[in-house]
Amino acid sequence: MARNRPWLVAFAVCLAAAQVLSACGGSSTSASGSSPSGGSTSTTGSSDGAAASATLAKYYKGVFEKPPTSVPAPVRGKNVWMISCGQKFPVCTQVSDEFEAAAKLLGWKVTVFDSAGDPTKATAGIRQAVAAKADGIATVAFDCATIKGGLLAAKSAGIPTVNYVGVDCPDTPEFSASVNIMGSQKITDFTAKRGEAAADFTNGLLKQRGVHSGKVLMVQQVEQEHHKAYWNAYEAKLKSLCPSCDLVRVRFTNAQVPNPAVQIWKTAITANPDAKAVAFNSDAYITLGLGSALNAVKSRGMVVCCGSGEDVKWLRDGTVTAMEYWPYGYDTWSMADQLNQLLSGVKAADLPNEGGGFVVADATHNLPASADAIQVPFDYRKLRADAWAAAAAK
Repeated sequence: MARNRPWLVAFAVCLAAAQVLSACGGSSTSASGSSPSGGSTSTTGSSDGAAASATLAKYYKGVFEKPPTSVPAPVRGKNVWMISCGQKFPVCTQVSDEFEAAAKLLGWKVTVFDSAGDPTKATAGIRQAVAAKADGIATVAFDCATIKGGLLAAKSAGIPTVNYVGVDCPDTPEFSASVNIMGSQKITDFTAKRGEAAADFTNGLLKQRGVHSGKVLMVQQVEQEHHKAYWNAYEAKLKSLCPSCDLVRVRFTNAQVPNPAVQIWKTAITANPDAKAVAFNSDAYITLGLGSALNAVKSRGMVVCCGSGEDVKWLRDGTVTAMEYWPYGYDTWSMADQLNQLLSGVKAADLPNEGGGFVVADATHNLPASADAIQVPFDYRKLRADAWAAAAAK
């Protein structure tokens, strides 16, 4: 199986190059601003504390849907290409590895093409897959508009393409299908759910500490639509729950990771010593420098949430308060299943809800004893394998 692993600076596609630092919320502040935090800390009442505990308990339990049990039999012997979002990036490597594991059970030969996070290279990879007469192509974290030329080439050749964590072209969809997560093929629907949940959970943590106002620094990359949907939902939800909170945007581009993004993060955190919380939505950034910036101010006792939960060492050492685990592996097996369904002749409009979800972990909830990964409350790999095996036995 072919695989290249050059350097990747971040998970998302690099679409912009300018640093933007702006703010929204109860007062107008930037990441380096020094305006008042919007109010003082108050003591949590019993009803407020009970409501916060109930909110946290919901996310500790997890918000999940299981995969379908009735699926087509594996269409074996297929030549399938995976256009990785960048093999140096741990999350992208995880997705590629999970896809290969699923493909092995399906009887496919897989070529992993390393895009290095560059849509131009991803487009070239799709064209190579077409030239290699691939039977199917899976893409990860690329919006249609950025790789449209490659998708058109695949469509012209009659090769199905399945997208994960990308947004299709709005006027004429070019992906054959996008992974159906929790009932929607629009990744923005799912990431918006995650953003609302993260805001709800963060507010619960703040209320437990008696915090009803103050600055919340939001470490944001909004170049891609799924990130934008997350942060739009996060801001709207947290503002409704904590109207006296001052939401401070700390924005950066993927082209700036790791530098000068690390300096942007450090400057924002040190320039706002009165901040009550720091919000981030991807572990990619914490492993590429955000973690060191947060570790340097760990003694402040800020709420730090929620990432994507791949690397629990940040929970173990107290750098991060809680993580909202998005199991990319689960969705990757969904992507393999949906590509298999397309190869079986299932129409894109008839592809089923593949389930999915998220769960929150902290130092005392859902933190694995030894494994690096937070656990999904059921074995999705076994469920998939059993469903494929049952279909093949018919």
